[in-house]
Amino acid sequence: AGVDWSEICNPLMEQISPSIAPLFACYVAFSVLAMLNVVTGVFVESVLKSRGTERDLFMVSNARELFQSLEGGMHANMSWETFESKLDAPQMQTFLKAIDVDPSEARGLFTLLDLDGSGEVSADEFL
Repeated sequence: AGVDWSEICNPLMEQISPSIAPLFACYVAFSVLAMLNVVTGVFVESVLKSRGTERDLFMVSNARELFQSLEGGMHANMSWETFESKLDAPQMQTFLKAIDVDPSEARGLFTLLDLDGSGEVSADEFL
């Protein structure tokens, strides 16, 4: 359903100029492509936002598993020695990979995470 091209183009070609019809067709094609580009952009943005949320939840889950393995669970504090010993744990490897930190930079990360300068990282500081 819709309007026929001949109903739109014939008056343009007969009353204005025959060369205006291809310009009108190009205008319509450009408008349709622009609209499709906007719709695609909205879709891609929502997918990327969803992926970011899933990644954040995955990282929090890995961090919780890491702290659950400590004595005291989520209320435990992790010293540098404990943090260093956990570098080979799959949860720590996944966490470091997710935040794009090389395990060789673990000491610097620990220092950044230790917000209160106590020499230990709590679950709250870690997350």
